[in-house]
Amino acid sequence: MKAATVRSEPARLLFALTLAIACALIASSTVWGFADGWSRPSRVFAASGAPDHEMVTDAGGFVHIASERGTSGIWYISNASGAWAECQVSDGLDRHPSIAVEGGVAHVAFARLTDGQQGIYTASSDQPVGTPGCGWAVTLRHAGSASHPSMQVRGGTLSIAFRTGNKKLLFAKGPANVPGWAASEVIERSCCTSPVALALTHKGAPRVAYGDGGARAQGLKFAVRAKSGWRKAKVHGGRVKQVALVLNQLPGLFGQPPSNAPLIAFVAARQGAYLATKGNDGPRGAWGKRFLAKAFGPLDLTNSSNITYIVFTRNGVLEYARGSGGIWWGGRLSGKGKDGQPQLSAGQLTFSHKGAQPGIFHTRGG
Repeated sequence: MKAATVRSEPARLLFALTLAIACALIASSTVWGFADGWSRPSRVFAASGAPDHEMVTDAGGFVHIASERGTSGIWYISNASGAWAECQVSDGLDRHPSIAVEGGVAHVAFARLTDGQQGIYTASSDQPVGTPGCGWAVTLRHAGSASHPSMQVRGGTLSIAFRTGNKKLLFAKGPANVPGWAASEVIERSCCTSPVALALTHKGAPRVAYGDGGARAQGLKFAVRAKSGWRKAKVHGGRVKQVALVLNQLPGLFGQPPSNAPLIAFVAARQGAYLATKGNDGPRGAWGKRFLAKAFGPLDLTNSSNITYIVFTRNGVLEYARGSGGIWWGGRLSGKGKDGQPQLSAGQLTFSHKGAQPGIFHTRGG
């Protein structure tokens, strides 16, 4: 027979208090005890569910976010004024925002799903970011069913890759302040199993990564725009569900231009999360691949000072992988299974949370 443990009343109270504090600390660390040097996250945008959003930083380190908010359109959130503020960009059934900032002006691309108004739209702030107040000029760029635009800006010219309702992958380009653009170019005629990821070289040339939906050519593709059209390479086989792309734009040795070598983080169904890299920015050449984890949710990556940092989602928990000089390590960032949609830029991270305080949270560090 096990001996009974007898505690005095004060001892019981002390034990109960200690247990309560321990549970609170465990709960706090499980939800918001971010590891690897990240600060405690704070909510910067309230929205139900886990809003789809995209985040970038500018040269001053300020954060710019474009996000869905139910049926009230696309919203812009930033701390460029010195405090977090939000502006309504559009009003309607708008989804899949992408954002880019240049010269103090924010640009947002999104898909409108409203019957009779379907298409890809862009909106540009009519005053420098950080200025109090709102004001956005919204322009239709592609009419018809379409989704998941990925946009970049260079020299006032917007570049957008997106997929259409009839399974085409298109590329459109034009000045932000000009209503009419030339016809969109076809990158792929049977696409896609993932949202598209677009990046620009230091000269502004587009590079696109995506999960190809073709029955025979299913897998991760990397596309390069050439004079004769789009040249494509298959990087990985299988059904690819998530893709993130950055280009290595660190200056080369002895003043040489950047290599623009691609780094692609992606998720393959029934396989998990991977990183694919190569030494040049063309379609040819061998790809090196690294398996990251049996994780199947959204992910994002950055590459700075020869350090690659990836945040991926596994069962609603954010995890990270960090690599430099061939040495990799990683771990768990958050817990409770209610986080997703990570967005990384210049040592800052945003993510969607669908717990008691749903919306978008921000943290810095890493």
